Amino acid sequence: MGLGILRKRILSFLGMGIALLILLGSNMNAFAVEGYPLTYDIPREKEEDCLILTKEKQNYKVEEGDCLWNIAEALWGSGVYYTELVHANRAQIADPNLIYPGMVLDISRKAYILRDPSALTYGGFQTGKYAMDQPSGWTTGVGNIGDANANFTLADNSGNMIFCLIQDKKGETVQSLKDWETCKKKITRHAEKNYPQKISDLEFDHYFMTDQEGLSGEVFLYSFHWHIFPDYDPAFSVYGCVGLKLTDHIQAEFIGCSFWEEGPIQEYTRYVTASVNELFEEKDGESFTVNDFNMSIAPDEKWEISGMFNSFAYLDALFEGMLRDVNLEPTQEEKAMEKMSRD
Repeated sequence: MGLGILRKRILSFLGMGIALLILLGSNMNAFAVEGYPLTYDIPREKEEDCLILTKEKQNYKVEEGDCLWNIAEALWGSGVYYTELVHANRAQIADPNLIYPGMVLDISRKAYILRDPSALTYGGFQTGKYAMDQPSGWTTGVGNIGDANANFTLADNSGNMIFCLIQDKKGETVQSLKDWETCKKKITRHAEKNYPQKISDLEFDHYFMTDQEGLSGEVFLYSFHWHIFPDYDPAFSVYGCVGLKLTDHIQAEFIGCSFWEEGPIQEYTRYVTASVNELFEEKDGESFTVNDFNMSIAPDEKWEISGMFNSFAYLDALFEGMLRDVNLEPTQEEKAMEKMSRD
């Protein structure tokens, strides 16, 4: 079978899987939103409608001749953002026109994700222990393809899927993520050793969410391309993004993938990950747990990052299952079209 036909078969199979999720789920009355990008230009009065993320803490040492306008312009492309420097360093900047060489400024910048209107109105997907936003137009269901199984899956009707795993926070996960730089190197080495032709373009992000009550925590992300036919058609790739959020008591992991567009699945996965809100109350004490919701993803293969789910092994099983389940025997019409393309 030609690769063009095989591509179409896989995409058709994917569409049937999404249709199944739609039948099982809900929220299909809402209109889909075109992604959930990070933005830095949010009016103060709209901040309460946003998830607020800050990159790892960064500092800048003021030099001779600096002013806040020029620093903001050099960092962020426009001097108008100098007010963010003033706000972040208000403890030491009394007058924006007076800064001195040697001052160390906090240049960690706040980024905003405007939450979905339905989440603001209805609170998103909720249990008694946690809540999370569900993008408009998406549905929930069970994702079972080949040996890959996920009993809580989000999907839209455009080829985007997110497989979810929410559980009690593990001590070994906290230890693994204490040194994010080392963790990134381990993930990269694992991809290079085990999937040298399948995974490319690995990128990483790390955000903090502070002073947002149950939303507070740390968000870790990595994104990549997954090449379905690395030997024959390396250009045919799936876009993947994995998110993990640690709150005081919860560890929430999400594996997002899309056959269609790179940007949106990264935005969707980051948005859903950041939106996880633990609903802990003091009366819960040590009895607080989310493990009784029995959320699971399989296969669950061990790897170098202790406590973190092995997303690569899961996706490998998922795509292998798709290839096994796709009918590879071409129809007479497909054979004729393929012959015409060769002639």
